Parts: sequence; structure tokens; C-alpha cells
Amino acid sequence: MPLSPIKAACVGLLLQLAPMQAHAQTLPIYKRPAIPIERRVQDLVSRMTVAEKARQLDMYSGSDFVDKRADGTHAASDAQLRTETAEKTWGSLGVGSLHDLYAPAALSNEIQRWVMAHSRLGIPVLFIEEGLHGFSDAALDGTLYPQSINLAATWNPDMARETAAGIASEARASGVDMILGPVLDVAREPRWGRVEEDFGEDPYLTGVLGAAYVAGMQGTSLATDHSVIAEPKHFAGHGSPEGGLNTAPVHAGEREIRTIMLRSFEPAIRQSHAMGAMAAYHEIDGIPVTANPWLLTSVLRKEWGFQGFVLSDLGAIRLLYDTHH
Repeated sequence: MPLSPIKAACVGLLLQLAPMQAHAQTLPIYKRPAIPIERRVQDLVSRMTVAEKARQLDMYSGSDFVDKRADGTHAASDAQLRTETAEKTWGSLGVGSLHDLYAPAALSNEIQRWVMAHSRLGIPVLFIEEGLHGFSDAALDGTLYPQSINLAATWNPDMARETAAGIASEARASGVDMILGPVLDVAREPRWGRVEEDFGEDPYLTGVLGAAYVAGMQGTSLATDHSVIAEPKHFAGHGSPEGGLNTAPVHAGEREIRTIMLRSFEPAIRQSHAMGAMAAYHEIDGIPVTANPWLLTSVLRKEWGFQGFVLSDLGAIRLLYDTHH
């Protein structure tokens, strides 16, 4: 019996789709979007060598890999990837993340294509930049918002959310995936030189504004063209260093840490589900925060349910040896 025109069309469509479906089945599990993310991650990690895993934990200064700089660190608007440097440095192991590039979108795309094409597993690079009160790349006249301490003076969580959403949108338009902020340290030491970066001395206000800021930056989903990963910092207690020095010890017991220094971070993690966190430079009771299992594991992950990843502050791993000994 001959097929009706509708059935014939359906059969034709299925025959066209069959090669595509067969191709999808031959892809590694981690490259199949329809499979649950947990299984895809497990599959990818199982395929990685120790060297590839280590490379994913490293961050490179992006301006070292371009041919023109607008200043000491940022890429020029017409910069291009220095492929010979990329080949020599990265090879086929991939790239964990790039920072201090502030590239126009075309350059970010060029680097991304190169990394995915030349790495064995095709893992994309994570572009990470600063953006505490605005973001601007070499080709973008970005919006400059008031510094965080001024935003805190509004006592307005909605304004904090809208500010962060605006920063995220402009950053993502340049290919940036993650912003190193907000700063949620409680400013209790006026000699500390970074007071203007945070939301002031009150842990409750900082917690409310920090949660709103993270919610605005990450949006309802990271799978958009206008949201980025937020990374509250500096976890935790960094705003009360001895003598106001940026890497000096913090002298506080667990009660003060929990009621003051952790209270400003907790809403950003528990309510707004920040997917990044930066460990602070200092030590508490002789234990460097970068290697503090109580803070980073017991509190952050087990008590608060943090599902993201922790970054060390710039150079903090080396400080474990050179400063904390």
C-alpha cells in the first residue's frame, strides 16, 4: 500500500535525522547536552590525565598571549592571539582560565576557538575578570557605577541587583564568564586599604546587599548571554587584618567569625547560590585561609551547601610557602 503524503514526509524526515542521531550516539557522553550534567562531568573527568586536571586548576595572564596591549595588562582593541606562544605554553593540555585580558568579543572568540581545537578534550577556557563597579574591555565604553561603599549607602538591595546585572551583561558581551566579586568582607579595620571595595562595617547590610548582588550577576540561569558566575571574596574575615595590612593575620575566635565575618557571606551562598568564592590571603589562629579545612570544607561546603569552586587569591598558593611557611 502506498504511503500517504503526510506519512511519506515523516519517513523522509526520519531518514534525514537518522545520520544525525547516529552521530550523536558516537559522541562522548560529556559532549551530549541531553544527558544529565552530573553524568557528563563524571565522564569528562574519567577521561582526563593528571596533567590535564592540573591545567584546569591554573590561571594565566591573558595579555601575555596577545600581540598588542592597550596598557600594561589589557589587550588592545585590534589585538590578536599569539598562536606560537599559545602552542608553546598550552600545547594540547588545555587552559583552565584567563585573567587580565579585557578582550573585545572577537579576540575572546578567537582564543576560545584555538583552545578548543588544540586541546585533546576540547574543554573551553574560562574568562575571568574584575568588575567591582563596572566592566570595560578594549572595544567597549563600559558603564561605570558607584564603588561598592557608595552603593551600600543607598540601603537598596534592588539597586544592588540591577547594578550587578548591568555589569554581568556588559562582561558577558565581551566573552567573560566570571567576575571576581562582590567583596563581602566586613570593614572593621579603617587602616585596611580596601574598605571602599566592600559594603561597609555592618554584617547584616553586607549580607543583604551581597545576596542581591550575586542574584543580579548570575540571573536565573548561567546559560544566557547576559549572566556570569559571581565570586564573593575574600572568604573570610579579610576586613579585619592586623595593622590594616592586606595579608596580615586576623585575630578572632569562632564566635566572632561566625556572628560577624561569616554572616556577611552566608546569604550570598545559601540564598543566591554563588558559584564561586575566593579564599583570603590571611591566616586565622595560625592557619592560612587558603588551606583551612574548617572554613573551606566544614562551613562553606558541609554547613552551607556550596556547590561552586573556590579560587585562591592572586599568588596565595605561593604565600603558603613564602609567608605562612
